[in-house]
Amino acid sequence: ELEQIPITLPAYGRSDYPAHKYGQTLVGSAAWIPDDRSSRFSLRNMRYYYDNSALEERFVAAAAVEGTAAAGRPLALPLDKTDGSEVIEIVNALNHTQLVTVLVYDAAGAEAAQIAFDLAAHATRHVIVDSLLDAQASTRGLAVVQGGSAAGIAAAALKYGRTAEMGINYAYSSPLREALGASLRTSYNTFLGQGCLMLAGNTTASSQTLLLSMQRTDGTAVLAGLELTIPAHGTIAYDICSHESSEQYGAITVTPALANTLTASLIRTGAGNTYRFALQAR
Repeated sequence: ELEQIPITLPAYGRSDYPAHKYGQTLVGSAAWIPDDRSSRFSLRNMRYYYDNSALEERFVAAAAVEGTAAAGRPLALPLDKTDGSEVIEIVNALNHTQLVTVLVYDAAGAEAAQIAFDLAAHATRHVIVDSLLDAQASTRGLAVVQGGSAAGIAAAALKYGRTAEMGINYAYSSPLREALGASLRTSYNTFLGQGCLMLAGNTTASSQTLLLSMQRTDGTAVLAGLELTIPAHGTIAYDICSHESSEQYGAITVTPALANTLTASLIRTGAGNTYRFALQAR
């Protein structure tokens, strides 16, 4: 433990705390545990990346890592290491060691890796998936993380888009979550030259279909019930904004054939690939 900080937040208030004060080349975790367990709050870690190699401060990218409630059930997320790297960060939220199992599948659903390890109390572990997917000749896949105790594990994936010189072009984060919901929704936006790529992962051992719909904010149906097939433990990527014109926004709906089996994200891309960020469909 590095520090305990007492926090009092006013109604609808916000407080910021610098974690970089603890020094460089460190990894770890942060938790806020309110006195009232019924409190409603959000916790977010903002990471900023700089390239100061020319002795001149130069901002490169930022990523928001969302704090999530720890779980004991399997947590999943579709992966995409196209033009970059992807790292899964796993946190033990408990006061005791627990067994953690990480399963990585390629886009077709073939098992790329199964990694099991004991994670000490409040410890973290990073799993770099690049070489695991490379061995399957795949740039996309599905990660499933399972803890050994109830309310024990939280996890997030960090995606780093790389330049030709292996610098950072962009960075974004997505939390791993339980595959819940009969229909999953999130928003899209094509203003400012934005594009969007839908990623979906099937957490079951059977192939299934999903229906993809797209609706503008004024209610116009852009896409209605497009049927896609996703392999067992597989992942699909679909350029959904290719169906939309510029300067529009609205919502997409992803409906799996079986409820509580799908994990999906919409990757929103800036013009010229200058930035990316992920919105999880829920």
